[in-house]
Amino acid sequence: MVVAENFNMTFATNLKHLIKERGLNPRIISEATGIPRATISDWMNGTEPRLNDSIIALSKFFGCSIDYLITGKEPEEDLINNMIEDAKDSFTEIHTGIYRLRIEKMISKK
Repeated sequence: MVVAENFNMTFATNLKHLIKERGLNPRIISEATGIPRATISDWMNGTEPRLNDSIIALSKFFGCSIDYLITGKEPEEDLINNMIEDAKDSFTEIHTGIYRLRIEKMISKK
């Protein structure tokens, strides 16, 4: 299944990135979270994780969402980017409307 393969690689890639970025190793994570070292190593090698307390403990340990572990992106990123784009559109519409009203006002004074 392609989706599962992509999911596994993304999870493994994100986990490896977090471990490297923070200068950690599976032993340290295991001691801090109670997740067996072998499980962490399996995940790093692409084994599909189950959504359970271990994944929750891992996300809490790294201070990131489960979404970030799986996708590499925080869910808020997409939401914020969409809001910014919507605001840009609305801002343009509002300013266009204001200028139109000013022009109409100036024309009516003549």
